Amino acid sequence: NLMHINRLESGHLPLRLEEQDVSEVVQASLQLVRDSSRIRVLLPSELPLVLADFALLQQALWNLLDNALKFTQEVPVEIAAQE
Repeated sequence: NLMHINRLESGHLPLRLEEQDVSEVVQASLQLVRDSSRIRVLLPSELPLVLADFALLQQALWNLLDNALKFTQEVPVEIAAQE
């Protein structure tokens, strides 16, 4: 969301930084995607926690997934992470 980016850059949107489980953020983002059947998730069973704002990270990942699905031809979209 462009408005959120402007507010972040100006310091008017406080970040709620907490340790997050990457797989939980991915799963929450997948729930927002219209058609997740083309998405492959490749995450190791044990990943370290990341310091992030859950809602903003979920929004960013959802935006990436949504764009990837819109602008690719019926090919799978992969989400991968590693330590």
